[in-house]
Amino acid sequence: ARLTTTAGGGYANFPEGTPREVRARYLLYDPLAAVLTATARRPQTVLDVLAPPLPGPYLNTLGPSGKNYRDQEQFFQVDGSLWEWVSARTQRSGTACLEALTAAVASASTLRYKPTAPRTNPYEAQAAWLTEQAVVTLAGTDTTTWTPTARRTTAVILANSVGDIENTASGIDYAGSNQLFYLSLPASWSEHHNKELTALLREALRDDTALTILSKAAMIFITHRLATDAFRIPPGTSTGNTPTRILNDLDENARLYGYVYTACVTGRGVGEDEASPAAGVVLAALDQGPEPVPAPGTPWRPPATPAQATQATTTSGSSLTREQLGNEVITRLYLKAISVLETGHLIPQDAYTLEDGRPAHDWITLGDDGAWHLDWDRAVSNPRGLETWFQRTRTSQGLSPVNARGDIAFAFTSGTWVARHFDPRSGPGIPPGQTVLALLLTAATARLVYGYSHTYQRRAQRHWQHRRARQRRRQERRRHQH
Repeated sequence: ARLTTTAGGGYANFPEGTPREVRARYLLYDPLAAVLTATARRPQTVLDVLAPPLPGPYLNTLGPSGKNYRDQEQFFQVDGSLWEWVSARTQRSGTACLEALTAAVASASTLRYKPTAPRTNPYEAQAAWLTEQAVVTLAGTDTTTWTPTARRTTAVILANSVGDIENTASGIDYAGSNQLFYLSLPASWSEHHNKELTALLREALRDDTALTILSKAAMIFITHRLATDAFRIPPGTSTGNTPTRILNDLDENARLYGYVYTACVTGRGVGEDEASPAAGVVLAALDQGPEPVPAPGTPWRPPATPAQATQATTTSGSSLTREQLGNEVITRLYLKAISVLETGHLIPQDAYTLEDGRPAHDWITLGDDGAWHLDWDRAVSNPRGLETWFQRTRTSQGLSPVNARGDIAFAFTSGTWVARHFDPRSGPGIPPGQTVLALLLTAATARLVYGYSHTYQRRAQRHWQHRRARQRRRQERRRHQH
């Protein structure tokens, strides 16, 4: 039979003499799944088919099929007619087409990166457009159609759109930022899709492998941001308040994890104070080893590939509440910040040892390069010792201690508020009609805590400056006496 289909889907125009049973078997078969699966082998083909660019200047009359990506030097528009047809037909055609569609878009999402010489990427804006349309479409897909395979390939799409997820989690718009890290990210979506994104996260992250894919992507995203900020400081120079700035980055990273995890457990029907084995999946993804710190100037690349959707998932076996997971995530973020500072040689070597030259902790080891380093696996099991050691490295340089754990914990919690707010249903504990009031109170509380934490930081800074000055004066007096 030729690959021509009826409006309802299925083969038509069978050759003469085709047996009746063959006609009956293939009449309802939709070849769309096979076509999408074939295109997924090359991401460029997916974009050429589902998101072909249109020539000419941007026209406002194009409507939703022609989006302007404002961070592009030239306006960009897409012919979205075939996508609209394919996505609408997929929702009527069952699980096979949904799996094929998500696989095709996941393949295309691997082209979400800025071109950096010598590697070109003319598909950057098309990939942003297609992933944006896919998120909006998939968020409205019938929940009975979803399969583990579809959830996992959807997680690849979301992982390669982690910057857009952070836009929702933090309420920012990285396309309009002039920060070096955000400038390295690919073209963003044309607008925020907060409710659709939250709904899709709730559905896709019901699968443990999908949760692993996105958790790993978030850590890669975090590592790249920290490294970009750290490597702006020349090695061997005075760190000044660089550690404080690096730790401030962790606030946004914790908010991202709080948002994603809350959307996940909400989709799984877990109550606010209930423990969930999903926490063990997140921890296992974070504990599979520290993500290598990228070298200075390393360009951003999509953190997930379609192959990850077929890999087995491991779990730590832990079943934690949201608050308990938040504490575990904070420890790992803290260690990640220290490892980035360590890689950038921004922590003095004498901070690793005692006065007699012995390591300050048993998780500090001497590397083959002759320098002291942290042992990730052993340090993560001693979070308080790690934090105390880092605070001591700051005070030894005349810098004030930082209330990092408290600030990061608050950021994680604020990410959970975002996920609840964008739940299409009334958020847990918020009666219908009182959502606006709850948000106003939340914003006021956040502002109060934010202001207090920074007031505390300024007072602590002045206190430690005065203390160091007194210590210097006492030392001067002792020298004059002798």
